[in-house]
Amino acid sequence: MGNRCRFYAENIRTILMKSILIATGIFDPDIGGPASYANTLANWLTNHGISVMVLSYSSKLFYRDNTKYSYRVLRVWGGWPIWIKHL
Repeated sequence: MGNRCRFYAENIRTILMKSILIATGIFDPDIGGPASYANTLANWLTNHGISVMVLSYSSKLFYRDNTKYSYRVLRVWGGWPIWIKHL
């Protein structure tokens, strides 16, 4: 009986595992309130066991310094025409 309960508890924990997407217009290393707040929030959530991904615009076509974060960062080049950004 104990093994069965443990099995169900593991499955429920996996199903209920939380993932959060933070979408922001600017992100670290940009300077500003949204950039700082998104970084602080993502760090806090990650430290509390929540899977986090940050989605942000970038002024560079290729941004290679995403490895310093403990969460996934996806940057979308902001040089596209405005209608492509919203697809």
